[in-house]
Amino acid sequence: MHIEGTYTLQAPTQEVWSRLLDEQSIQYALPGLERLTRLEDHTYTFAIHLRHAPLRGNYTGKARIEPGEQGAFRVQLEGEGPNDAFQGEYAVQLQAQEENTVVSYQGALQMGRGKAFVSAPLLKATMRVLLQHFFTSLNDQLRDTREEPIYLPTLEEQYEMPFMDEQTSEQLAMARQVATPTLLHRLVRRLDLGQESPAMEELWVRRLRGAGIVAILLLLVWVGTRLPRRFTRPTRS
Repeated sequence: MHIEGTYTLQAPTQEVWSRLLDEQSIQYALPGLERLTRLEDHTYTFAIHLRHAPLRGNYTGKARIEPGEQGAFRVQLEGEGPNDAFQGEYAVQLQAQEENTVVSYQGALQMGRGKAFVSAPLLKATMRVLLQHFFTSLNDQLRDTREEPIYLPTLEEQYEMPFMDEQTSEQLAMARQVATPTLLHRLVRRLDLGQESPAMEELWVRRLRGAGIVAILLLLVWVGTRLPRRFTRPTRS
């Protein structure tokens, strides 16, 4: 599964570089990270608990960060999760943009057979939510050290990420359900279709809403075929 994207951080490149290679900064920013232990230079073991479907569960593994030149480094991951193993490799590049830093990444993540039934777009959407949470938390750390931050959003942040938040963010879905619970939300919860996942509940609500519209259209067509015709043509003698 190929994953790539860009994020803008409100700090100079050197400061961003230091934060990305700092254990405490990573542990604070990465959602669900429970343990990060250094084995040797640039090699760590980790334990993380993810709460986002369809990746919900506990994961353990090893990560290696290989710094390169001119603000570039590579990240290699391998480990095990619920019922399957995973491995991935990413190339990360930092580029200065006035007083900010654009972080671009691209790479591939391979999941075991346990996730074979999950569509790649859904996995990518979940990974983007996790990455957005990471970079947002990291940006907060960097912004606290500056008095007058300057922010220049990338095209991805302007157009793609708001759409991803709307479709996949569990926090946003939960807020919507709490604020305006609908009949479909209550039905999905009563039948336990969402399996205690706000994002999955929203998916089922959209499915039921779409199925309801189709059912109403079919009902109208059926009623129309049963109504008596008002005018009939006279028969020829």
